[in-house]
Amino acid sequence: MSASMVVNRILPTVLLLLFSLSARSADVIEGVAEQQATNWSAIIMFLIFVAFTLGITLWSSKRTRSAADYYAAGGGITGFQNGLAIAGDYMSAASFLGISGLVYLSGFDGLIYSIGFLVGWPLILFMIAERLRNLGKFTFADVASYGFYPVFTDSLIKH
Repeated sequence: MSASMVVNRILPTVLLLLFSLSARSADVIEGVAEQQATNWSAIIMFLIFVAFTLGITLWSSKRTRSAADYYAAGGGITGFQNGLAIAGDYMSAASFLGISGLVYLSGFDGLIYSIGFLVGWPLILFMIAERLRNLGKFTFADVASYGFYPVFTDSLIKH
């Protein structure tokens, strides 16, 4: 029997054993478990939020006529609005949870990574954003296809 066959047979068994042991070590729930009542107000608020978001999407999609409208709101965004959008992107839940998770898992090294992210993100933004604007392009893929072999990169992007 080859080594890969042994690994393919033994590894799932070992993982199943480890997961079953960790489940057995969990605390026991004492008392009678009761099903909670359905929270209809939360469900209704969620559906209202989804309908409102879809309404905004439909309204804005009818106003979009070109790539400039789609990517840059037709050039009608002020510097303050753009700054708020950048700040919102930087302080998003994904960034916050990702960095805090990295600090939790890596300790002080994770803190250094978060500082690198803090310094590196605006630096890269300022280095790339002006070049994108000057080229009249909106995505990094557009710039790559413009700067390198357009036929080759277009075929990679489209397929």
